[in-house]
Amino acid sequence: MAEKINSENPHSMVNIGKIILFGFGILCIIGSLFFANKGYKQFSYGKNSPYWPRTDGEIITSEEKYTSDSRRRGHYYSEIIFEYVVDGITYTSNKVDFNDFKPTRFVKEYPKGRLVTVYYNPSNPNIAVLKPGFSSKGHFYLLHLLYSFFCLVLEAYV
Repeated sequence: MAEKINSENPHSMVNIGKIILFGFGILCIIGSLFFANKGYKQFSYGKNSPYWPRTDGEIITSEEKYTSDSRRRGHYYSEIIFEYVVDGITYTSNKVDFNDFKPTRFVKEYPKGRLVTVYYNPSNPNIAVLKPGFSSKGHFYLLHLLYSFFCLVLEAYV
């Protein structure tokens, strides 16, 4: 016979708590794995990009933009788009570096029309960057991998 769940039965409350904790843990693991995967890609690209082939490119867009969220908080960021050619195919990219942060100083550093050196991924020329190397942001995402492992260990004890 199924056990009734009520506040007078302490065992049923413990079971509900474990189920809620387990569900929350699973959500944390899924979210952390998403960020860990993103971090791994950024880390990998950053680590390998100094050794990628290079080609000449040109800045085709260099603008300072403003964005705000629903709470009216806003910030300025730079939109840098460059064009480059690999094996006769023209590509465009907006990756100055492998960091999601886009400081406005990039607009002065990369004005429209400036000729630049572009580092591109030889196995996927759509992935290109102006500043090769590892981004410190990758460390943040890799911490999610450790957090995921911690959540898995915690889940094993629930």
